[in-house]
Amino acid sequence: MTSFDFQAGGTNHHYGRIAHWLAGYLWQHLPDTTINIKVGEAYRDLRAVGDGLAHMGVFTPAASARMCLEGQGPFERPRPALRAIGVVPHRDALVVAVLSELGLESQLDEVHEHKAPLRLLLPREQALTGHASRQVLALHGITKASLEGWGGCWIEVDSAQAAWKMMAAGEADAMINESVPQSFRPLSKVRPIRLLSMRPSAVEQLQAEHGYRWLEVPPGSVAGQEGPAIGLSWAHWIVVAHRDLPEEVGYLMADAFLNNAHQLERQYTADNRLPAEDCSLEYPMRPEVVANEVTVPLHTGAEKRYREAGVLREARA
Repeated sequence: MTSFDFQAGGTNHHYGRIAHWLAGYLWQHLPDTTINIKVGEAYRDLRAVGDGLAHMGVFTPAASARMCLEGQGPFERPRPALRAIGVVPHRDALVVAVLSELGLESQLDEVHEHKAPLRLLLPREQALTGHASRQVLALHGITKASLEGWGGCWIEVDSAQAAWKMMAAGEADAMINESVPQSFRPLSKVRPIRLLSMRPSAVEQLQAEHGYRWLEVPPGSVAGQEGPAIGLSWAHWIVVAHRDLPEEVGYLMADAFLNNAHQLERQYTADNRLPAEDCSLEYPMRPEVVANEVTVPLHTGAEKRYREAGVLREARA
């Protein structure tokens, strides 16, 4: 009996869903194999895979794999053994939203300029979203000390869903997090909000120093948003493996993306009853996205399968 460990984070249900989908596919094709889905502090992020504690894993955004490989952001050292299997397509962004009634127009810099006493909700520091949030806020002159110094409140929360519900209930004025479709959009239907755009020079500095990528969130991403807003890209759940994972296993995991994607899609779409704009998964899952929007080199088994399928471009992100 062969056993493999799958890093699946902590409380993020997406990781468990993706891990179970892939584990089931592997078990069907390798019935003498056991896949252990690992949850806990040691399996919080891709360090577990890069260090060989787990054979495979999943995390978001895709950029985090490159950060882990190179030792950027919160990843304290390089982990060169990290390899990609593919991405589960998921277009999202880490953004800042404030209640429209506060009178802030469109730029995050306005918070510091006006010394706005926001009751600000942000992720806990140990989360990657928490690290990213603190870095980008600091580049705009907003820290716990400065915010509280001009009368605001610095409020840590466990999830973006908890944050938007607190704002909807009037317990806060602003939040920074990812999950536009699942958090910011429903909030905008309850209370008018504005997305505040991050300064281009700040996000470019953040990308150069830490590896976070940025993007322009298009108008209409939340109700009433008339113009674009710059945020941090939180695109894709990336599935990774240690480079020593047997080639056959990497091959089969890539094969799941090519031949079994519908089994994962149906969990996100309620069997295609949800409209695309309300679904956190980008569906149908296109093989050219799965294989080519990874941020670290492909595992040899995965690369072999994608080449056979003719979906692999030579130049990958």
